[in-house]
Amino acid sequence: MVPLPARKKNRNRPRRLNGSSRLFESNGPDIKIKGSAIQIVEKYQALSREYQTSGDPISAESCLQHAEHYQRVIEANELKSQKNQTEQMTASNLNNEVLKSGIIADQEKKETSDESVEQIETTDVIPSKLEEQVIGK
Repeated sequence: MVPLPARKKNRNRPRRLNGSSRLFESNGPDIKIKGSAIQIVEKYQALSREYQTSGDPISAESCLQHAEHYQRVIEANELKSQKNQTEQMTASNLNNEVLKSGIIADQEKKETSDESVEQIETTDVIPSKLEEQVIGK
């Protein structure tokens, strides 16, 4: 048998839901940049300014295009996290509504059962004097 790879222990660490803290490795035109998407965008924009001041507009434009790509990654991550938040909110609201409707239904059942008990008690019980008069005793 082939042994299975060992899993890392959870150690009750919270999971990271947003992708903004994810580390990227960018192979740019001249250098390799590592960091989060936000850091990479800032580095490419700084490189673009440097190339522009040194008189190399083609390299400056290339850096701006790389920065634009990582800006799109940031926006996609933000959109995804907003979508997850709205889904969680709607799910919790739905659960709350289901619980409320269940409580209301239980209260209505209790009220109707109380009313039926009261109706049975008042209509089915005949005082003994009236019973004697009806029967003719």
